[in-house]
Amino acid sequence: MNIRRRQNSLQEIQSDTTPTGSSILRDRENDSSLQSIPVVEKGSEPLCVRDLEQAAQVAPGNAEQHLDEKFTPSHYGVLIGAFCGLFASFGWRSGSGFFQTYYAHDQLRDESSSAISWINSIGFFLMYFGPLLLLGSALHIAGLLGASWCDRLYQFILTQGIISSLGASAVFFISVQTLGRWFELHQAFAMGISVSGVSAGGVVFPLMVKHLIASIGFAWTMRAVCLVLLILMLASNLTLRRPPAWKREQRQLRVAAPEGESRWAGLGDWRFILTIVGTSLFSNGYFVVLTFLVTVSQIRGWKGDPANSLVILNGASFFGRIIPGLVADRAGSFNTMLVLGIISTILILALWLPDTAYPGSIVFSILFGFTSASTVSLSPAMVFRVSKERYVTRDLAVLYLVQSVAGLTSSPIGGALLDAAHNRDPLYLQIFCGLMTGLGTVLILLARNGLTGNVLWSKV
Repeated sequence: MNIRRRQNSLQEIQSDTTPTGSSILRDRENDSSLQSIPVVEKGSEPLCVRDLEQAAQVAPGNAEQHLDEKFTPSHYGVLIGAFCGLFASFGWRSGSGFFQTYYAHDQLRDESSSAISWINSIGFFLMYFGPLLLLGSALHIAGLLGASWCDRLYQFILTQGIISSLGASAVFFISVQTLGRWFELHQAFAMGISVSGVSAGGVVFPLMVKHLIASIGFAWTMRAVCLVLLILMLASNLTLRRPPAWKREQRQLRVAAPEGESRWAGLGDWRFILTIVGTSLFSNGYFVVLTFLVTVSQIRGWKGDPANSLVILNGASFFGRIIPGLVADRAGSFNTMLVLGIISTILILALWLPDTAYPGSIVFSILFGFTSASTVSLSPAMVFRVSKERYVTRDLAVLYLVQSVAGLTSSPIGGALLDAAHNRDPLYLQIFCGLMTGLGTVLILLARNGLTGNVLWSKV
């Protein structure tokens, strides 16, 4: 392999006590793997290994090979597996707002909105933990299967809120991580395609649950959901795979940390901190809408079934995950997220909050579904932009940890604001949601300006 041969050649040069420019030129002529390394003339001074390493960094194009320069059947398999995994994990979670209203009027009618919201908030909190795909698949299905026999709040929290969500988090984490390994040149687009599975799940599961409960009851509905999840999990387990060995070796050489560098290096970068906190606050507002949109629609007098508002939002988010991914590959993930964050904040405060009419609710569900969906697909791409490659996995874990805390706290706070308002007026809930989204957008803007040096337009 060229990379190993280059490394061996560098070691041979390093072992020579008096390397000269002419000897290195001869090595370069004899070893084709060193052809891509430009030789820097330094007069009569001998060249050292550090000079060669710096020269190799100047022209890495010939050495670095991107796994997605040409798509293979394995690439399409990974896309399908990630789509199915995200459909079954975060897609199920995106449609969970239906249960906030259903439980409040059925099994848990005596509980407050804030107490019921802990089922979903714990689910969002645990969504960002985990690997082990097979074990996660089993836990996700087992938790929901156990929920089919529940009729107490603590039982739903244990099965649907904790066990199922722990399993879903493993499926989600591995799906996103595998995509990042297979796609480098087209990362935002590939993420958008696969994360559209979240939208598909957010449309299919609420419709499925709503219609099946009316015909076969809650218990058998949950068991039917588990059957669908089983099929999706089988597809995901069969198609998600590690990159080829040569790519893993290439990455290990490229991301090796310099000697003496702390494993915590980069965590104190203020641009990284602003990116993490900003995207998490944006997610905070997004989770509140997902959890309480059906409830607010019911309070506002939605014509027909209020659950349709969540279906419409998730349907619009299907396009909101693909199209921004295409735009981000050309305009930059920060620029794309910033524009969508501004629009999302305006929609919450200028449309959802004051408008109590049925048509306005439909318009909000469509537009916010499109603009807010990017919080799932673009957040990892933004972390890739501000992180060193050798610390991407660590920094993604930090992102998901902070977002999980946002998911844990947002729904109970929203539920408490809803319970505290006169006649359950959603005004305070909506203001809280708008403030979180707006503040997150401001922090994303500051991080973006830190990366560009306050340049008005730059792809970042």
